[in-house]
Parts: sequence; C-alpha cells; structure tokens
Amino acid sequence: LGYFGAATSLMYAGNVLNVALGTATTPALARLHRAGRRPLRRLLARLLVVVGGLGGAVVLVALLWGARYLALVYGPTYSHYAPELVLATIAAALAGLANMLSQTLTAMGRFETQLSINALSLVASILIGLWLIPDGGLRGAAWALVGLATTRLGIYGVAVLRSPPA
Repeated sequence: LGYFGAATSLMYAGNVLNVALGTATTPALARLHRAGRRPLRRLLARLLVVVGGLGGAVVLVALLWGARYLALVYGPTYSHYAPELVLATIAAALAGLANMLSQTLTAMGRFETQLSINALSLVASILIGLWLIPDGGLRGAAWALVGLATTRLGIYGVAVLRSPPA
C-alpha cells in the first residue's frame, strides 16, 4: 500500500485543486444555467480546457520526472513505480474533467442524476478492480483508476449533454 500511496500522491494533490476549482465555479455555473444552455456551455468549455490543460501538464511532469520525484520524496526504491505514477496522473486528469461535469450537474440541480452516477461508479469501481487488480497488482490498480475515471467522465459527459435547459 505504501508504493500505491506514493504512486497516487500527485493524483490526490490534483484532486484537491479540482474540487476547489469546481466548488468555486458552481455558483457561476448555476447562474449561467438559469440564463440558458449556451452561456453555461461556454463557461463549462473554458473550465474543461483549464482543467484538462492542468491535468495534461501534471501527466507530462510525471512522464518526464516521475522516477526522480518518487526517488526524491519517497526514496530510491520507489522510483521503479514511475509507470504507476503516470497512470495515476492520467486518472487524475480524467477525474478532474469528470469532477467539473459533476459540479455542472450540481449547478443544474440534477442531484438524483448524480446519486445514480455515483452508485453506478461504485459498481464499476468494484468490477474494474476485481478484473484488473488480482493479476495486475499495483499496475492493475493504477489501470483500475484510469478505467474508473474514464467511466465516470463518459457517464457525466452524457448526463450533462442530455440535461434539459433550465
């Protein structure tokens, strides 16, 4: 678990920033939702570009300096887990986008939809974990994070696109 914690360390730092950005923008998203679909989508597109860009930058940092980061912060034996660090940062980038879409559903007042998505995500998480972790170990767990983040992003994207205007 220590190696997994190290491999996901950047992911958790990114999650804090994503939640803060999403929470800060929810009032503006709610106001624009009441104003109509076009203003809401314009702001959401900008937010997704920012979150995607930041997530992509963290993935690039992990690709270029992941082994050095792990060795410096956790010790030389952890540097072998740089591929898992990269996978975790990919998962974090995808999760950041999904979180922004989740905050958009909050702004739209689609709480029941979010509950359903979270329940479905829990089931997906269990199934993906059961599929990938037993044979894949730590790398399988990192891939499970990517799989879950991809699943959530897809479901949230469909939910936002299908949500009726205010």
